[in-house]
Amino acid sequence: MEGLRSCPHKVGSATLWFGRQVRQYVTVEPVMLFYMLGSFLQYSAVIQLLYLKLCVIKFNDTSACQSLSSHPDMEKYTQDAGSNWLIILNAFLTVASIASTLFYGAWSDRVGRRVTIILPAVGSIINGIVLILCARFMLSSPWYVVVGTALMGLFGSFPTLTTAVFSYMGDVTNSDNRTMRFSILEAMTFSGSFIGLITAGVVIDNAGYIAAFAYYIACNVVVVLYTIFWLRESVPSSSPSNAATDSDIKVLVDDIDSQVETDLGTPDAAPKGCCRELVRFENVKSIVRILIKKRPHYGRLQIFLLISCLFTLQLVGEGFTDTIILYLKKDPLEFDASTIGFFQGLKNGLTALTLIVGMPLLRLTRLHDTVIAFVALLFRSGAFVMIAFARQRLTVFLMPILYCPSGIPAAVTRALLSKNVGLNEQGGLFSLTGALETMTTLLSSAIFNALYPATKSIIGGGFVFIVMAVLLIIPMLLMMWVHDLQKGNTAYNLARQPASEGRFGHLELQSSTIDSSSL
Repeated sequence: MEGLRSCPHKVGSATLWFGRQVRQYVTVEPVMLFYMLGSFLQYSAVIQLLYLKLCVIKFNDTSACQSLSSHPDMEKYTQDAGSNWLIILNAFLTVASIASTLFYGAWSDRVGRRVTIILPAVGSIINGIVLILCARFMLSSPWYVVVGTALMGLFGSFPTLTTAVFSYMGDVTNSDNRTMRFSILEAMTFSGSFIGLITAGVVIDNAGYIAAFAYYIACNVVVVLYTIFWLRESVPSSSPSNAATDSDIKVLVDDIDSQVETDLGTPDAAPKGCCRELVRFENVKSIVRILIKKRPHYGRLQIFLLISCLFTLQLVGEGFTDTIILYLKKDPLEFDASTIGFFQGLKNGLTALTLIVGMPLLRLTRLHDTVIAFVALLFRSGAFVMIAFARQRLTVFLMPILYCPSGIPAAVTRALLSKNVGLNEQGGLFSLTGALETMTTLLSSAIFNALYPATKSIIGGGFVFIVMAVLLIIPMLLMMWVHDLQKGNTAYNLARQPASEGRFGHLELQSSTIDSSSL
C-alpha cells in the first residue's frame, strides 16, 4: 500500500523533471516554427490573391482569371500589375517594420524578450482578419491588403520576431553551442516554410483563401499562447539596463530550475514603465553605439562585414521569393498553386534538414564556420544558375538538392555577430540587422520586380536568377575577409576545441571572439 501511495508522487516528480529538461532545451524554436509557418503561408496566399483580385477587378471574369495560361493578354497584365503592387506592398511593410523594430530591439534588452515575441504575432492576427475580408469581397480595392500589411509592420512583423528570438538564444547559450543552436533556430524558418508552402497551395486550391488566412491566424495564436504559458523570460529584471553578469545568469537559471514546478507557464511581471521605455530615443542611440564601439580582435570591423553579408543574403533571398512564383507560373512550366507550394516546400524542407543534420556533421570536421558558409554560398549560386535554365519540371524539382545548404551562411553570420557583442547588446544588434534586412525587402522588390518583367525575353525569364548568382560573390568575399580576421584569434581557436554541450540551465559567459567583460 505504501508503494501505491508513493506512486503518484513518483510520477509527478518524473513529469516535473521531464518538464525541466524540455524547458532547458526547447525555448524559442517552436515560436520561430509556427510564426514562419504562418508567414510563408500568408505571403504565398497574398501574392496569388493579389493576382486574382487585380485580374477580376480589371476583366470581371473569375473563370478566366483562374486559368490565365489560356489567356496570354490577361496573364501579361496580371503579372505586370502584380509586380507593381508587390513593390507597394513591400514598401509599406518595410517602412512600418523598420520604424518599429529600431525601438523594439533595444527595448527588449531592458524589459525582456517575451513582449517583443508576442507583438509581431498579434500584428499578424490583425493582418489575417483584414485579409479574410479582402478575400471575401474580391472586388474590394487592393489598398485594403496594403493597410493590413502596414498594421502588421507597426507591430514589428518578421524583423522584430527574429530580433527577439535570436536575442533570446544569445541570452541562453554560450560560445560552445551558440552556432549550433542558431543553426537549429534558423532551421525552424525553413521547417515552417516547408509546412506552410506545401499546405498553402493545397488549402487555397481546395478550401479557398479564407481558409488559408484562418490557418495563418491559428499559427500566430499558437505563438501567443506558447509564449505566455511556456516561455520563461531570459532578461534578468533586476538590472534591465546593465550588462548581464555571471550572477545574473545564475539567478535566471536557478529560478528556472527551482520554480518550474510551481509556476510553469506563469507570465513574468512586466517591468514598470515599460511603455515609457519603448518610446525613448535612447533605444535608437544604443544601436548606433553598438556600431561605433571599439572592440578587440577587429570586432567592430567584423560586425560591419557580417551585417553587410546578411544584407546581401536577404536582398537575394527576397528577390528569389518574389520572382520565382512569377517564373514558375509562366509558359513553359505553368505551375499551379499546389505545384508551386510543393516546390517551395521541398526546397525549404531540404534546407532545414541540412541545417539540423548537416551542420552538426560539418562541425565535426573542425572547419572554420566561415569556410562552411563559403562552400554553402557556392552551392546556392549553382542552384540559381540551374533554375535560370530550367525548362522542364524535373529540372525545377532537382534544383532544391543543390540549394539545400543555402541556410547555413545566415545562421553562421548571426552566430558570429552574437559572439562579437555583450549580453546587453543582443537586442540592439539584432534589431539593427532586422531593420537592414527589412530595408532589403523594399530594395529587392524595386530591383527584381522591375528587372524580371524587363528581361522576360532573356533566357526565357531566367536572367534575373543569373544576376542573383553573381550578387552572391559579395558575401563570399566578405566571408573570406572575416575568416582572415579570425585567424590567429586565440579565443576563437580555443572555442573550436572539443567541449561539452552547453544548455539553457548551465550557461558560461564566454565569447569565441571577444570576452564580454571587455566590451
